[in-house]
This record gives sequence, structure tokens and C-alpha cells, in this order.
Amino acid sequence: MARCSLALLVLISLSSVGCIGKRFVLEPGALYPANSIIVNDYQPRDVPIPRGFRYLPKESHAYVGAFRVVDAHYVGETLMEQVASFLEEQMPLHGWTYQRRELVRRLTLVFVNPREECYVTMRRIDKRTELRLRLVPRDVKPYVR
Repeated sequence: MARCSLALLVLISLSSVGCIGKRFVLEPGALYPANSIIVNDYQPRDVPIPRGFRYLPKESHAYVGAFRVVDAHYVGETLMEQVASFLEEQMPLHGWTYQRRELVRRLTLVFVNPREECYVTMRRIDKRTELRLRLVPRDVKPYVR
């Protein structure tokens, strides 16, 4: 029964975050269940960010309630391969398991824990690295623009 209730809550919540099949985008202006909180300055404590990266609060947002949906943006000067090495080393120390690396226009690292999936996407523009961190519940894939 509890599992069925959780599944219903996820389905209702996903309809509020711009569901596209099993893919979705968090929309800052969407309506959410009464017990949820929209947080504009949320940085997950269990995801290490390399030193020298600056958090971009105006481009970031999160839904925190029965589960987390996070879309956080950072910018720094560290090269992408150095960031990837840092994350591959540090994420397991914070309870994440490395899954895979994807390279299609951008470098994406995928990590999982028992409840969530974490997608860290990087791209290099000029002399800076843009880093996008997305957390979603397991079995739900983020919409990639």
C-alpha cells in the first residue's frame, strides 16, 4: 500500500514538473503538492563540487518534498577531465555509485544511489567549464535539452 501511495505521489508530482513520457523538466512556475517546497538556492550536500566552481542561483532550482528533483548550475575554470576525475573519485565517498560516462556534444557522468540518479553534465566554453547537476528519483530519467 505504501509503495502504491508513493507511486501515485510521484505520478502526481511529475505532472507538475513538465512530464514528457518518463522524462521531465522541473519548471519553476509549476504547481506542486501542498507538502512540497520549491527551493531556488538548494545545493545538495551529498554531491561534492570541485573547488573553484561558483554556484549560479538564478539558473538553478529544486523541488524538495517526498523526493528531490534538482537542477543546479555552476561555472569554473577547471578542465572537464579534471572535474570528471574528481567526481569519479569523490562521489563514492558520498554514497554514490558510478554508472557510466556519455559523450554527445557534452560530457555527462551518471551516478546512482538507492533512491536517486545524478547526472553531471559539463561543457567547455571559452576558458570556463559549465557544470549542470541534475538529481532525479530512480527509474525517472531527466529531460536533456
